[in-house]
Amino acid sequence: MRLEIEILTAHQRTRETYGTKRWYRDLTDHGVQIIPYRVRTLRKKLNLYCKQKRKFKVTTDSKHHLPFAPNILKRGFAVSEPVKAWVSDITCIPTEEGWLYLAGIKDLFNGELVGYAMSERMATSLIIQALYRATDRKLPEKGLILHSASMAANIAHVITRKY
Repeated sequence: MRLEIEILTAHQRTRETYGTKRWYRDLTDHGVQIIPYRVRTLRKKLNLYCKQKRKFKVTTDSKHHLPFAPNILKRGFAVSEPVKAWVSDITCIPTEEGWLYLAGIKDLFNGELVGYAMSERMATSLIIQALYRATDRKLPEKGLILHSASMAANIAHVITRKY
């Protein structure tokens, strides 16, 4: 009974991600005297399994017919003044509740994160929210360049015309 409690505790402590071998090492590190075979049989008895890694989810759709803004920056990432050139990207973060999408906008001058937004969906509104936060904080003047490979095409046109 004590071993079953130790196994259940180890299962929760390791965020349900360890297999038999890693559990064995974890349990022995915590002072539990047990052999790997016993760990395996108790896991089966308690019906405990480790979580499987999630498959990589492709989120980029490059085959679209939407217009796109020209590449004004042309890999010129050395900027002499703040709020002259920004770059942005979106990343997806696996969580217990599903995917979380994070859009960030960074100033090339000093690497400062000037705006970000998070959402459960990767939609144009995520990018717009990050851009609004960045422009509210920094109040850019006309001539700002925002470079992004993941930026939605219509947003890139708005930015090119407005700033």
